[in-house]
Amino acid sequence: MTALVTPTTPAEWAARIVVRHPALAQPVQKALALVEEGHVHAHDRRAEVVGSDGKNTYHLRYIEATGAWLCTCPAFLYRPHMIGQTAYCKHTLARAIAARADKH
Repeated sequence: MTALVTPTTPAEWAARIVVRHPALAQPVQKALALVEEGHVHAHDRRAEVVGSDGKNTYHLRYIEATGAWLCTCPAFLYRPHMIGQTAYCKHTLARAIAARADKH
């Protein structure tokens, strides 16, 4: 029996998300790039993620009542990736990867 290993790097955390939710593969790949480029800046219940173009900054906030993160980007508002009742965009995924890998 092999022991479960907890991911430590952003790439390992991204891979874990994709294994659990294959439909998120494309946005997770983009999110990982944002993390690796240092575009994620988290502060407790808020975060900022600089877009891949470097021109836009998207603001995220944690909603305690639902346990979800909201993002100001158009993709989150109009065409989010859904897993159950939870909406994701590459920015919310980048925040999650960075937080788990302590890269924010």
